[in-house]
This record gives sequence, C-alpha cells and structure tokens, in this order.
Amino acid sequence: MNIFERIPDNFFSILSTRLKHLHTDLLFLIYQQYKSSIYVIERDVIIDYFVEYLETHPVTTLEGDEESDSGTPLPKETRVLAFHFLNKFIEHGWIELEQQPDWSYKVIIPDYAIRILDTFEKIALGYQMEFRGQVLSIFQNLTGSEGYRYIAIQQAFETTDALLNGLRELNHNIKRYMEDMLASTSINELLHHLFVVYKERILDTHFYRLKTSEHISKYRTQIIRRAEDMLYNRMVIEEQAQLMVNDRMAKSTQEAVQTIDNWLEFISSSFRNVSELENEIDSRNQKYVRAAERRVSLLYNNSGNLAAQIGSILRFLSSLIKNGKGKEELSADFSKYIQLFQQERMDIKSPSVRRSIKVYMFG
Repeated sequence: MNIFERIPDNFFSILSTRLKHLHTDLLFLIYQQYKSSIYVIERDVIIDYFVEYLETHPVTTLEGDEESDSGTPLPKETRVLAFHFLNKFIEHGWIELEQQPDWSYKVIIPDYAIRILDTFEKIALGYQMEFRGQVLSIFQNLTGSEGYRYIAIQQAFETTDALLNGLRELNHNIKRYMEDMLASTSINELLHHLFVVYKERILDTHFYRLKTSEHISKYRTQIIRRAEDMLYNRMVIEEQAQLMVNDRMAKSTQEAVQTIDNWLEFISSSFRNVSELENEIDSRNQKYVRAAERRVSLLYNNSGNLAAQIGSILRFLSSLIKNGKGKEELSADFSKYIQLFQQERMDIKSPSVRRSIKVYMFG
C-alpha cells in the first residue's frame, strides 16, 4: 500500500515546523466548523475565525518568532495573515476551495484529512472507546434473524476489531497512567492522580463496565459457536457471497467467499484469545495499585514533613526495643523528651487467678 497515492507528499510537513501548534489549532477550528455544518463551509467564515484566533493568540506569543517556517517574514496585518495560513493549508492538501456560481468560495476538507483530524482530536482529548454495548452488538448481529446475512457478519467483524483495539488502548493507557503516577512529586499530586484522574477515567468507566455488565465471558462462548457454525455452512456463505457480488461489494464469488471466511475466522479467533488480553489488563491494574501504594509511602516518608520523619524514627526505634535491644543505645538527652519502653500485655489465653474475698467479723 502506498499511502501517498491518496495523501500529498508535503501533507505532514506543517506538523514538523516551529509553527506546528498554531497550525493544528487553526486546523481544528476548520474541523469544528465542518462537524457543525451539513456540507461545506464558507471561506469568509473560516477567515473570520482565524482573525479572531490570531488576535487572541499572536504568533509572537505562541512561537516567539515572527518569521514563518520558510524563513520569510509573516504578514503583519491579521486578516492577511489569516489568508496566508488558509492558502498554506490548501497548498499542503489539508483543505480545498470550491468556487460557487455567485463567485464565493467554499472550504472542503478531503476525506483523508477528515479521518486524520478525527484521530488527532481523539488523541488530544484522550478519547477511549466506549465498551458499553459492543459485545452485545456482536452477539446480536450473529444470532439475530439476519445473522446469516453478510452485512450482519461484516458489522460483527468491524465491531470485534474495534473492541480489540479498545482493549489494547485500555491496556496501554493503564501503563501510561502508571508512568504519570510515578512521576508525581508530591502527596497531593499523587492522590489527585489516583482518586480523580485514574479512578474517573479508567476504573469508574471502562474497567468497571468491562468487568460487570459488559464482561466478555457473558457472550464469548455463544459468539464463538455461532461464528464456527457459520463457517461450516458453505451453502449459506456462497449465497451471501453472490449477494456481495450483486451489491458490488466484491469482484467475484470466490473473493467474496474468502472475505466472509476471513470475517468469521477473525471473530472466532479473537474471542478465543481475548482472555489473554483481559488478564493483561487485570495484571496492569494490580501493578498500578501496588505501585501507587509504594509511591504514597515513599513520598510520605520523604516529604520533609517533620511529623512524618519523627514517626518513621519512632517506628524504627520501637521495633528495636520490642526485640529487646536498642534502648541502651539512646542518649540520655533523647530520654528527656521521649520515653520509649517495652509494653507487655496479658495474653487472653493465659490462666487467670481468681481473687479471693476475705471477710472480717467483728464481735
């Protein structure tokens, strides 16, 4: 596959310059307008948004340099600068201009740029796939009344692929959150990461639902059985393959049969092996909890808090005295302020002596 058959050669170059943050901010402005519009966006509307942004975030403030990445000075006038960036995006293939009958211009985002901007937005916002309904959707597609139709099989395949990608992302994100947690330098920062960030974004959402109502094992066996039953029903697969050819979804029946077989085999093998990925996610979560406990203890003991340091010293000395040593090593000055002694207590299993009561009689 040659990706640059669809994407211009200089497409990504604007993301590797000194003005990359400015470029992405402006591109997201276009993308937000695209998502709120039905078809295309007026060029003048985009220019107005650019002008507003550039007046609020001057280039010199963002980059500390008034020269463009090509080395030529940037225009000083804000509206001219807005047209400069718009033309730059056209030149690099991020957007296109379409002239209307009234001589106005519309901004169009090519299909490849839409997909890339959508991915960039999800990365920037920390998007994670919602597991709710994914496994159930696969189950219903395969076992419903239309389960043998190639469209239902294709949807089950695509949802399975998305589910696995979501689980891989969850697994990686736990690792990333652990790295961020270990980088915490204060107790407050660590506790905020543990009880706010990690709890809200991982435990209370994706991890919880994955282990409860959306637990894969609830539908796993039935999904595998249904997919494998379909693989053995060659007559139905050939009928659906012919429908794919009729719908121009495949060039030949043989190609369509192979495609359906690949879909069903992928679904079956994915649900057979998904438990390994689930176990890895559980293991990472447990590692996160253990690492957080150690990090809390480390930061608490090394926080410079006088009370924490004294508490640590006293715990160490008391452990020595408990074992019958250490008290003689303490200086007399130390004993003036803090008295350490071994405390004994009665064992509840030890025998007790009943106290007798003496009665004196006076006559």
